Amino acid sequence: MKEKIFATMLRTNMAKKGQWCRIENAVGVGIPDVNFFYRGKDHWIEIKIAKGRRVVFEASQITWFTKRNTEGGEALVFIRKDNTMWIMKVSDVVKRVLYSVKPYLEISHVEQYCIFTTKKPFDWEGVLDTLKAY
Repeated sequence: MKEKIFATMLRTNMAKKGQWCRIENAVGVGIPDVNFFYRGKDHWIEIKIAKGRRVVFEASQITWFTKRNTEGGEALVFIRKDNTMWIMKVSDVVKRVLYSVKPYLEISHVEQYCIFTTKKPFDWEGVLDTLKAY
């Protein structure tokens, strides 16, 4: 699955509950893919597709996540692999990211430290309940 298809699926299922804005980022690097306004709160969401047993990030994304956390903020990463979707806080990503050619997380860390997991058919109310907490 491609990230764009995953993003479209998320938008289709979440936009009816809030304001979904896909960020086409020509201004700054590392900014998450989506700003979702739901129940009076802005939620920054990075969308990732796991490749093999890894979730790969750009170094600029880890820099953005770290700055957000330093300033007391949080954002979320929605990760998909096959029929499973996980949600992680970027503060947990920053603590556990490993470095090779590009920063990455092992799927085992995603499974262990995610704040929400759902399998197909996805639990969209559970996704929105998770957002309410952040």
